[in-house]
Amino acid sequence: MIGFFYDLFYMLPLGIAMLFSAIAVDPKNVLLTSAADGTTIPSVPGCVVSAVFIILILVIRHSGKKERVLVTGVMTVAAISLFWILGKENRVLLFNKYNWTLTVFVISIIAIVIGRIAEDFLKAKIVISIIILSAVFYMMINKIQCPKGTVSFCFLVILIYAMEIIQRSWVKSGYADVKKHVAYIAPIIMIMAIVVTLIPAPAKKFDWKFAKNIWKVTVTEYKRLVGTITAEREEYAYTGFSENGGIGSSVSDNGREVLLITSDMKSFDRLYMGGMVYEDFDGKKWSTKLDSKPGDRELDYVETKAAISKFNQGYEGDYFKTDNIKVESRLFNTKYVFAPVKTNMYSSKTTLPKYKETESKIIADKKIKYGNSYNVDYMQLNFDNPDLLLLADTATVIDENEWRETVRKSNLASATDLSFDRYLEYQNNVYEKYGGNRELTMEEALENSQLSDEVKQIVRDIIGNDKIGDFEKLKAVSDYLQTMEYTKKTEALPKEIDNATAYLDYFILKSQSGYCVHYATAFTLLARQLGHPARYVQGYYVERKDVDTLVTENKAHAWAEVYFDNFGWMIFEATPGYSVSRGWSVSRTTGDKKGIYQNHAVINDTASNVSMDELPQEEEKNYVYILYFVIPLICAILFGIIYLLISRIIAGKKYRKMNEEDKVRTMIGKNMRILKILGYMLYENETLDEYKRKIERDNELAEHIGFLKFYENLLYSDYEVSASDVEAVESDYLLLKNSLRSRGVKYRFYIV
Repeated sequence: MIGFFYDLFYMLPLGIAMLFSAIAVDPKNVLLTSAADGTTIPSVPGCVVSAVFIILILVIRHSGKKERVLVTGVMTVAAISLFWILGKENRVLLFNKYNWTLTVFVISIIAIVIGRIAEDFLKAKIVISIIILSAVFYMMINKIQCPKGTVSFCFLVILIYAMEIIQRSWVKSGYADVKKHVAYIAPIIMIMAIVVTLIPAPAKKFDWKFAKNIWKVTVTEYKRLVGTITAEREEYAYTGFSENGGIGSSVSDNGREVLLITSDMKSFDRLYMGGMVYEDFDGKKWSTKLDSKPGDRELDYVETKAAISKFNQGYEGDYFKTDNIKVESRLFNTKYVFAPVKTNMYSSKTTLPKYKETESKIIADKKIKYGNSYNVDYMQLNFDNPDLLLLADTATVIDENEWRETVRKSNLASATDLSFDRYLEYQNNVYEKYGGNRELTMEEALENSQLSDEVKQIVRDIIGNDKIGDFEKLKAVSDYLQTMEYTKKTEALPKEIDNATAYLDYFILKSQSGYCVHYATAFTLLARQLGHPARYVQGYYVERKDVDTLVTENKAHAWAEVYFDNFGWMIFEATPGYSVSRGWSVSRTTGDKKGIYQNHAVINDTASNVSMDELPQEEEKNYVYILYFVIPLICAILFGIIYLLISRIIAGKKYRKMNEEDKVRTMIGKNMRILKILGYMLYENETLDEYKRKIERDNELAEHIGFLKFYENLLYSDYEVSASDVEAVESDYLLLKNSLRSRGVKYRFYIV
């Protein structure tokens, strides 16, 4: 047994450590498994399979010849019977589902081989330890996500090696069996490794807050000084954010830090931070008037919230989330306050510097310099919810009671004039400022538009007859523009372009290339010609990668926002390579309007046409699954019984052909095994006389150990065995076997 556990502690931890490392380094099992369905190794089942496989191999290795044949035969017969009963189709399915076990077997075999080498060679232990440490540091440096048990079991292997090296290095007196020391101490270390693996890790990583704060203060003050010196004036003439609204603005690839966006909630993967909104276009330049009243952002915020609540009350979380972001200025001294489109300026979580608000922009009284920050509460829409797009097209008129209730629930009762009358005035102003015609369908608006015939036909082909709803048609227009070429190397617009129609003719029919300002301009103009109010917006395109997202100057961007009646403004992205936030999964959808859920309905109809006879019966499935277990088990038991019977017959024939001395030796061996089962083991440093006296304390067994004198004679003399000696030893065997049974000890299969 000592040898078994010694091998086990050398091979099992190594096998599990290698398995965890393989899962971490190769999460899709590309290297070791060619699974058609991309199956990966599950951590816990993988460890169980590896442990069972290694233990079985060691049981076979440390068993006698007969036991090896029995265990190997039982497993082989069970596997063959299972293979036969499954059938070809189920065998393929089973292989596809559990083919990761092949990888586990390969890793376990390698662990067994390496473990055997490590047992015999000191240098192998050192080399393996160095390899394990290198692998752990490699995963740490490359930030490879791995199961928690990886490090625990990697260090467990190293500790076991170190423990044996120390044991062999000590000069010991008395008991000095190194293998037994390892076998006794290793379980304690292994239990510790398992406990460490099972204990839940803290939800948050240790953040080294003290050291980080010192570093942050140092860097902040340094950059504040640099920012004050190097960014004394505002510069906006670069890609995506041009204060003068010119299409021919210069392009910048400057990676200068502009903003730092911080948010604890991952409600967005992409965020549009608006800085300037434009309404009028003269063919070469956008412009705006500064006569709008403060509060337009809140009107849009409440309108969208009211529309969603009316459409699907109780499931608002499927349509939007409210989040708070912190915006910190970097090497960018500016008066512009950048914020998402649906911002709640009056939220208790919104903390802005002193500012003046118009519909087109928010301007601070003083420049926001490096390190200055503000917080903004905003609404993030879920564009992954098809009902949101359906709602944008079909939103119904919001009445005064619904409006007031939404204002109250949004804690905006104290905000600047959010009355229902102001909301109605705001709706009319949207159409006056940003174009569109709510009285016409999109097709009618296109026919009455100022577009040239060529562009009109292109747009007609884009929106087609298969598009359902205005949102889907506008999305088709933006998708069409995204198929064009993105380039920052553009020529100046021709002098003859002096209106929106001329610009669209040039861009769509001739140029078909440009950067964000060109595409956002084209889409805004097309959306207006299709009957929807649309506005041109400039700011920053933020791609979230972590809690803190650094925004650089080259992330300046331009996009379009389209107004939907009774719903509000929605972002559309027409620039190639850019996209709006994807959103999140929803708890339910309506699935009953506009045919949006046509595919879902077809699936349901198909399922309803299936007869009950064609449906799989659960009871029958369970019965089949039970057979998959029972039949291999029965076959394995039958094999074991047949093997033991045949072994007994062969052993009996072999015994009868032996001479007297061999018979006595054979029976002595059987008797000694019975005594061992009964708890009387002959130790290496114990004489037969001492052993005999130990057994004689048991009155029942004292009469059945006469065979020990023959054992002693055979060991220490040239004693000639007679037939009567054989009968005496056989008699002791029968008596000992009866004692074994009378004490309730199970009859062992290896006693024949």
